[in-house]
Amino acid sequence: MACPSVDIYDVGSPDWLSNTELLDGLESQATWVGINSRKHDQGRELTRIATGSAAERAGLLPGDVLTAVNGTADLSFDGINADEMATLTINRSGTSLDLKLTMGRADPVHFALADVFESDINGCPNTQLSRASHILQRVILTNVLTEDRAFRCDDAHEALAFMGQEYHIGEAYLVRGSRRVLLTIPHFGTTCIAAADLDGSNLTKENTLSFLMQAAENLIQYQEDNP
Repeated sequence: MACPSVDIYDVGSPDWLSNTELLDGLESQATWVGINSRKHDQGRELTRIATGSAAERAGLLPGDVLTAVNGTADLSFDGINADEMATLTINRSGTSLDLKLTMGRADPVHFALADVFESDINGCPNTQLSRASHILQRVILTNVLTEDRAFRCDDAHEALAFMGQEYHIGEAYLVRGSRRVLLTIPHFGTTCIAAADLDGSNLTKENTLSFLMQAAENLIQYQEDNP
């Protein structure tokens, strides 16, 4: 049986907050290129370019073969910080090209969720990370925020119940506020947690898995209350 695919979308933060400043204030930090690849005799063949990623902005395409990063055969991107520029050498249809990539940054919880999905829930290395489109971001933020700009933690699943009909199984959406992080999974549930509880030494696989399981508990309770 093929591994099921899980797409985790970073929705970001409401318009009146700076997502960059919120991420700057975290103890945990993460960078993001936005590629999936497989081994190739010349390096790594790119199989997927994530929407909204640094790789997409740099002009990388599926089928490109990455042969060097900053002139070296180390293709791991280790040591390149967010907003730093790297020179990527690729082979595209037999032609060698140099592309400039400005390293992106990711919400560290985004990566933690992907790790849990692959190892503890999905069991397959088939989890994709992407940025939510502006339209999807607007839809989600409109429904998870109250009129006084607070997360609807107590009734967020009810507010987003329509997503179970409009969006696909296997999608998850992460929203970051100034004090809380909210996660919604259509057909599964919605929950939120204090941002500090998923940062630094608290950003563990156990705590992230608990974050996911709380979404399931919220959904079960919602179904019991609304038979």
